[in-house]
Amino acid sequence: MDVENPELEIGVRAFRDDEFRRALLGDPAGTLAREYGVKVPEGVTLQVHEETDTLVDLIIPGRPSRLEGLSDKDLEMLPQNPKGISGCCTCGSTTQQTLSTLQAACCT
Repeated sequence: MDVENPELEIGVRAFRDDEFRRALLGDPAGTLAREYGVKVPEGVTLQVHEETDTLVDLIIPGRPSRLEGLSDKDLEMLPQNPKGISGCCTCGSTTQQTLSTLQAACCT
């Protein structure tokens, strides 16, 4: 997998390969493990959504549990793009960051 842009690689493959697309939609964690050796940690849920002409997913940033309890003033003092804090999934990272982290974790 292209660790620099795993989301793009997976998206292109899903666009071109209907069997891979169906597998990813049906069993995302199992498909990533089988096809790329990426292991989704226990307790982490991986969701795959297929956009259509009339259905578009809007992913908003989550707030990682490690930030719970911080005041607005504390949050303002954080760097603009701290690693693993800004992004689009519930853990606070982008899909690309998340998949890269999972890939790195399974290779160590």
